[in-house]
Amino acid sequence: MTFNHVHFQVRDLPTAVDWFALILELKPGFQDERIATFIFGAMTMIIDAAPADSPATIGFESDDCDRDFEMVVSRAPFPLSRQRTRNGASGRLISRGQAQSNAKSRGQL
Repeated sequence: MTFNHVHFQVRDLPTAVDWFALILELKPGFQDERIATFIFGAMTMIIDAAPADSPATIGFESDDCDRDFEMVVSRAPFPLSRQRTRNGASGRLISRGQAQSNAKSRGQL
């Protein structure tokens, strides 16, 4: 048995697909009004239109995390919050909406 695919649910499928195209320069292998697929080698990520977003963490392998992190951040048309990992070498992108949601849940908004 091998790992084949994973599903994520999003409230706004067109915006999610646009984010992957703009920020990661990825286009879906298939897309219609309710689903989009992105193929990464033998693994497929499926994004489904849904009434609510599902939490997700997506990791990528890189030969230079700092370079790739800065490249992705530079493509964002809006500010992104940066969180460094414990070793400080690479980071995690947090969208403006996610950062606001996190602050709200901590009582900071």
